[in-house]
Amino acid sequence: MNLTGIRTGITARGRRGLRRAWLLGVTMSLALVLGACGDVIPSTNTYPIDFFSEMHYMKSWGAGEPDGWNPPEGSVPITGGEVDYSMEEAAELENPFEGATAEMGAELYSVNCAHCHGAEGGGDGPASAILEGWDGDPAPSLQEMPSGFNDGEIYYVVTNGLGDFMPSFKRLLTAEERWALVEHLREIEQ
Repeated sequence: MNLTGIRTGITARGRRGLRRAWLLGVTMSLALVLGACGDVIPSTNTYPIDFFSEMHYMKSWGAGEPDGWNPPEGSVPITGGEVDYSMEEAAELENPFEGATAEMGAELYSVNCAHCHGAEGGGDGPASAILEGWDGDPAPSLQEMPSGFNDGEIYYVVTNGLGDFMPSFKRLLTAEERWALVEHLREIEQ
């Protein structure tokens, strides 16, 4: 039998395709093996390969069930969190770091507050000029702070922000740093 006129093998183009498929298969196999090794690519959760870790730890409950994930209202955190105060509850707070943090408060003020309230607390910082056209008073003068505010209320405003312009510093500054700001704001007021 004569096979000279019949194609009997894979063409060069077909061999390149086979080579690419083989290389892709080896690469995928290697990626799966490395992904399964926790020492090489550590997972942040309990599963060896955790592609969608947030799905395992989401809050979930049925339509008619109460929310069982959040702590009861008014409970005291035991893992280092802070208690959320209302303005009325904060009015009863006293500065636990009084006197020892005035210098830290001045430094924190210059970094976090002076751009809106000004270096001397006059409400004339560079950012207040940008916000001037908006409704309300974006950066009030801290020198004329209402004397009706006590330290706890000022701490509440620094912690939770106020209105549309004043941001919350709860996640940016520690409680001691926020109380230091209260101490410095009392110095500016005088």
